[in-house]
Amino acid sequence: MLHSVLTPLRVLHLATGNIYGGVEVYLRTVARRGLAAGMISTFTVCWEGRLATELREAGASVYSLGAVRLSRPWQALVARRRLAKFLKRARFDVVVVHSAWTHALFGPVVQRKTLPLVMGVHTLVPHGSRLERWARRIPLQGVFTNSQFTAASVRDWYPRHPEAEVILLPVEPTPSLSWSERQRLRQELGARPDECVMVQAARMQDGKGVHTLATALAKLASVPGWKVWIAGGAQRPEERAYVAQVKAQIEQAGVGDRVIFLGQRSDVPALLAAADIYVHLNQTPEAFGIVFVEAAYAGIPSISAQTGGSAEFVDDSCGVRVASGDSVGLARELLGLVNDPILRRRLGAAGPQRAQDLCDPRQQLNRLALFLQTCIADRCL
Repeated sequence: MLHSVLTPLRVLHLATGNIYGGVEVYLRTVARRGLAAGMISTFTVCWEGRLATELREAGASVYSLGAVRLSRPWQALVARRRLAKFLKRARFDVVVVHSAWTHALFGPVVQRKTLPLVMGVHTLVPHGSRLERWARRIPLQGVFTNSQFTAASVRDWYPRHPEAEVILLPVEPTPSLSWSERQRLRQELGARPDECVMVQAARMQDGKGVHTLATALAKLASVPGWKVWIAGGAQRPEERAYVAQVKAQIEQAGVGDRVIFLGQRSDVPALLAAADIYVHLNQTPEAFGIVFVEAAYAGIPSISAQTGGSAEFVDDSCGVRVASGDSVGLARELLGLVNDPILRRRLGAAGPQRAQDLCDPRQQLNRLALFLQTCIADRCL
């Protein structure tokens, strides 16, 4: 039986909480906006951190299951018992997992409670991984994804499960900055009013293509009038090594004084509003890319890869697409946008409407609520 507006859907989201990226931004939006779509959202995390803090600040209930590392099986056992006890005393209509990790670890507990289990696929999981093999054995009542690109991979990942429903991510509009606020932030980060500021905000991973940007910037060393802000902190040892590698690459190119590594930031929307170009050329395809939508809301053009979920959002109306790993093509497009403020303004002006049309939070969360209701109804048949 489908829930009405007067009977909100009680949804439990199972998250990890140890890292922060696009999935976590999505969960924060669900916490902030889900009630308006008829969903009361509760969250579990295995690690306390930024995600848990932001969910609580949004007014959501967050229950900690305790840290879990698969190399320490007793931790998984304790976390499963905690979840089982939580499900015994709290009532939910549906449980949503947001990774193969939470699906594999907690899916059996949800099964034993005979609750509908739905998976939100936000990223690509390497086929043949231990987690992927473990997770695919656990039946799902439904699967939803953030792009057509991700949905295509699900057909191979979960061949026994229902066809994935594509629900574009709900992205909150970027707050605008006044002229004085914009200039103040640019000045704080070393950019003059007349300079073209390029920004990239991403996890510090090889697949995010920060090294490709560094290679492209080396080709612009003799071009005046630009600065780059790179936002994103290293969250794992291999990411710290990657940051060191990219910094060395930029110094060797002779542009170290024009590139600022900002580390982990909680004000990415403000950075976008103060910048002129968003650039993010993934080495491996992006499943979606919330930050591209945020850049569009901020009224600045984006440069994205030609493949992946980001290519479904960034089109000729609001940005430029380049082949993954093509530093020469990236340098060419960057040079064109740096030297053409009229083109930047034209592409940027189309962004807010495109973001609103495709990723309006109320519209997409209403779609999510309807999909979850359908999964519950199918389970009851």
